[in-house]
Amino acid sequence: MATTVYTTEEVKLQDGTTVTLKPLNLKGVKVFQKQLKEYNEYLASVVESEETPDEDKTLDMFKEMTKTCLKREAPELVEDDDAFEEALDIDTIFKVLEVCAGIKLNDPNLQAAALMSLQTQ
Repeated sequence: MATTVYTTEEVKLQDGTTVTLKPLNLKGVKVFQKQLKEYNEYLASVVESEETPDEDKTLDMFKEMTKTCLKREAPELVEDDDAFEEALDIDTIFKVLEVCAGIKLNDPNLQAAALMSLQTQ
């Protein structure tokens, strides 16, 4: 019998759809890493310019990362931007990113540490 080395988690979306989340495969990780790098570069530019982050831009970046995570499990949802925005809320987005990509972007300690490291560069 084969052993599964990753865990899955089911989440219910705002539209009632249940999606089984699992970690990204290597192909997805490569796409996600590029998106995360763009997000980190954007945060660094905000810190450097001492501006307030653009909430719409930040949310759009989270949305694209989440679409990468859900591409295999809910392709029809990923393809329809309106349906995608109706089905997800910010807490669900953070849960998807945590399970599929292994990062917890809504952890206040992590956010504070990231901002401090960006300020000292």
